[in-house]
Amino acid sequence: MLFALGMLAAELAGNSRMKGRGLWLPSVLAFGYIFYDPSFGERNKAAAEVLIGLSVALLLVWLAKNGRNFVNRFLSSKPMLELGNMSYSIYLIHSPLLALGNLLLLPSAFSAGIQATLMYLVVLPLALVISRAFHVLIERRFMNTHQKELVTAGLVGSAKKAKPE
Repeated sequence: MLFALGMLAAELAGNSRMKGRGLWLPSVLAFGYIFYDPSFGERNKAAAEVLIGLSVALLLVWLAKNGRNFVNRFLSSKPMLELGNMSYSIYLIHSPLLALGNLLLLPSAFSAGIQATLMYLVVLPLALVISRAFHVLIERRFMNTHQKELVTAGLVGSAKKAKPE
């Protein structure tokens, strides 16, 4: 269901007829309700997941449709575009690397807070570095010509539009 909501958001964000005004309001109301009644998520996990997914989808469409704001500038920055370019590599190998990091930290008897901090500040960056190497050494070789042109032009993952010919 969340994948379908993400695809719908991508379609709406790319649709020139869609204005996107006011899409922030349902997001704010849904997030507000979830924070107002945290037990809702415990009682209705599936409904809460869909509600949050729909809220995030609408918020992303609103952000994509409403000019050059901080979020758009941040997501269009070179580091974020590069993360987008290598996102498939991250998707493929992050979970085993994070699991390995967790397994290596378990015998150390650190508190949960220290272990979480080490996972975020050491293991996660290492997983991203290894994902980058995987992207450069393996994934990039299998990108098709169209993907390579978008990556070279900096259009993959950005809010820029291709110029009509």
